[in-house]
Amino acid sequence: MKKKLTILLAALFFITASAGCSSKNEETPSTHNGNHGTFNTQGEEQANEIVLSEEITELANGLSAVRHTGDYGFDEFLAEGGASSDAEVVSFLMESDIADFGNLMFGGNPFGCSALSVKNADGDSLFGRNFDWNTCNAMVIQSRPENGYSSISTVNTDFIGMSGISISALPDGLQALAGLYAPLDGLNEMVVTKTPAVTNFYLAEGEKNGIGTRESHERYKLLMNRLKDTETMEMNDVRDTLDSVSKENFGEFESTEWSIVMNQSTGEVWYYHRENYTEPYVFTVTGEQEL
Repeated sequence: MKKKLTILLAALFFITASAGCSSKNEETPSTHNGNHGTFNTQGEEQANEIVLSEEITELANGLSAVRHTGDYGFDEFLAEGGASSDAEVVSFLMESDIADFGNLMFGGNPFGCSALSVKNADGDSLFGRNFDWNTCNAMVIQSRPENGYSSISTVNTDFIGMSGISISALPDGLQALAGLYAPLDGLNEMVVTKTPAVTNFYLAEGEKNGIGTRESHERYKLLMNRLKDTETMEMNDVRDTLDSVSKENFGEFESTEWSIVMNQSTGEVWYYHRENYTEPYVFTVTGEQEL
């Protein structure tokens, strides 16, 4: 069952993301509500992490976080065959008795991203990802289901609405529950990695191979060059690599709304908001205070 849960989580990620996908500072302690992390220059030592509750915590303007504990209907979702589109996900949520969502809608226009995967000196698998988009409202959702893998994921809450009403009109618990079915990226306790770097153009062989924006090809080359220059990276190296392909480097109106650096082996996750690479928000997949 856990394997099936992992496959379906990955499928949900690609369904929601299918609209399209496009070392200069020391870390300093964060000063927002909650517990935050401090690091040494190698990014190896963590003092504290953000400990979430079932009440939504605002970390910064446009960035919030919440924890969901317990069942969220995923076994029922699997039993009904899952979904192959956002519309089918919404249909399941509307017809199930998990919660009353009203007239729920998922949407979103094409966005861009950059991602890379690399090992660190200890052999841990690290993953980094930028989400490039207009100014939006992001929510980090930490989940500990009764049956399945603990996970942490990110949702653009502007992509979720109810007959034109913002998701923020829902109680915190329902916001978290809806967001769990609309992840744009994330990590759970089981990891599968196929390619060291991706941006928003086609890598697969076939007639669409190479189709994408000029910038997406440029970002891909930058990522691959960084990976060729070193056999391993630490988490701060992945952060700096994401910084090098963030939107501020290309003079466009969009921004990199969030960047994530994940240690897939330990479950440690660093979030950076709107290209502020001096201030990490630190979580773990399980939400436990000690790694």
